[in-house]
Amino acid sequence: MFEFKNPNRIFLYTGLFLGILYTFIFPPFQVSDEALHFCKAYALSEGDLFPRNSPSKAQYYVFNRPVSLDEVINFGEFFRVTGGPTVRVPVTDIWEGLKIPLNPEKRADVESSNVAVYSPVGYIAPTAVLLVGRLLHLPPLILMYLGRLAAGGLWLAMIYASLRLVPRLAGIFGLLALFPACMSIGWGITPDSCLVGASFLLTAAFIRCAHGAEERLGRQHLLPLFLLCALVGCIKPGYVFLYLLFWLIPPAKLGGGRRALLLFGALTLIVFLPILFWSALNTILQTFFTHGIGRLQGHVDEMNPSGQLYFALTHPFNFLRTFLRSFVRCALGDPNVWTFGLGGLSPA
Repeated sequence: MFEFKNPNRIFLYTGLFLGILYTFIFPPFQVSDEALHFCKAYALSEGDLFPRNSPSKAQYYVFNRPVSLDEVINFGEFFRVTGGPTVRVPVTDIWEGLKIPLNPEKRADVESSNVAVYSPVGYIAPTAVLLVGRLLHLPPLILMYLGRLAAGGLWLAMIYASLRLVPRLAGIFGLLALFPACMSIGWGITPDSCLVGASFLLTAAFIRCAHGAEERLGRQHLLPLFLLCALVGCIKPGYVFLYLLFWLIPPAKLGGGRRALLLFGALTLIVFLPILFWSALNTILQTFFTHGIGRLQGHVDEMNPSGQLYFALTHPFNFLRTFLRSFVRCALGDPNVWTFGLGGLSPA
């Protein structure tokens, strides 16, 4: 008989039930950028870690993949649902989409600049499942559903582990994880699924180290903590500064203030070295083993990240004014403001 007084089990059963429901009720590729991430995971399952420069557009990157993937993505009403939570798809489209075969021999180069530089770490669960499904020649749409289940299973396991680390906060952590936005990301093919689970787990680990019963933290406590920090940074470097939660831990638990500073310095190296390594590896391989490296861009030709970075560094006050003005205009609902994050800002 189940013990439903345990919030961990309540979350596990509820999260599993809702996750499977989300997997099959959400139309294919409705999770933000899921089509792009699905194709990236498929490329990784073939061992294609690094994209190539497009022969027709020097500033864009491409993956070589089966044409059937794009046939499914653009089939029926599927292409309309990406990022549109209110858009619905006829069941007949899904049924007919399942009939599209993988046909891996028929291939084409497809532009994938938006996800080109993402580390493969965030795709580990769907990539493993797609590898097996690809070898079995399963249809692309079935591969998509299996990838969602794999990503959601890993997300659920990490959230469940975080609840076990902080039993007093298990109810709060579990409730936050069950919010619809968090659930939809968690059970979608996107690196954000792994990122959210790892962030929950890392936050819980820091709280446990700070407020646990241990008088002094040993290697068995710090090593998993350091690896989790590196994992979050590898998935998306923008979230790397979660490692600053290190200072929640009282210095006495770390062996004093001087040792705490040394450990923080070591943690900083562990966090940033993998990010720098992946960035350098991308640059080196794409420079020497492709047709030259262009300026990485998305689907907006006028966007120039390197030029924007130069502007921000050489005109810090103007950039701050531009950022604040754009932020206010976006908050007021100005339709003329692009919402591509910092990469979409311009000095105008």
